[in-house]
Amino acid sequence: IDWKVWQTDCEETLANRLYQSKVFADVGQASDERPIEKPDLTFRIAITVYDEGNAFFRYFPGFGAGATLVQWEGELTENKPGGRRLFAFADVRRHPGGPSFGISLRPYYGQGLIAEDMSMAFDELGDNFRALTGVTDEKLGSFMPHPKYRARLGP
Repeated sequence: IDWKVWQTDCEETLANRLYQSKVFADVGQASDERPIEKPDLTFRIAITVYDEGNAFFRYFPGFGAGATLVQWEGELTENKPGGRRLFAFADVRRHPGGPSFGISLRPYYGQGLIAEDMSMAFDELGDNFRALTGVTDEKLGSFMPHPKYRARLGP
């Protein structure tokens, strides 16, 4: 796994999902070419467990043998000296990945299964922020990425 590429994809996807949630006026990544000049908040995450499991065992149904496992943790803090922690979480995802019917190569791609889990986790995080802040505006669809990232994602 190319961790630098995985990190960049993860950061961009999370930034987009938070932007699409309509909770935050703007979002950015530490690696942005044009970062936000004076951000009010800082959101830090870390992948603390990453296990692609066993593709062979994952292919056959039964008790989650070979399942992938990913845990990520994060916190949202005020971006000032001595800033308060406003939100913290830990989330664990297991993906059995086995084919439901027929022949499929999907169970052999542990990275892809973990990426699916992380994508769902990012959506749920945005929904949780919406619920916590009382935002009722309709969130943007996944086809509406943040303007900073559109050029990299296509038209």
